[in-house]
Amino acid sequence: MSTVRWEDVKRRVHEQQRAAGIPVLTPEEKEEAKDRLLAEVRAYRLAEIRREQELTQREIADSMDTQYTVA
Repeated sequence: MSTVRWEDVKRRVHEQQRAAGIPVLTPEEKEEAKDRLLAEVRAYRLAEIRREQELTQREIADSMDTQYTVA
């Protein structure tokens, strides 16, 4: 059984991604993408909770003493 270093595996995958035209993200870009995804998941879950409690966005905004505007 042979072993391969993790850095070698990552380098090979990145080379394959570049060859296929797939962008290779920096660690900072990966973190930003993860943060955006988590924010979207949290927003979706909050909307689900609001609907389960049969509240409108206006009611939530009023309870938080927040200015509510419709886009």
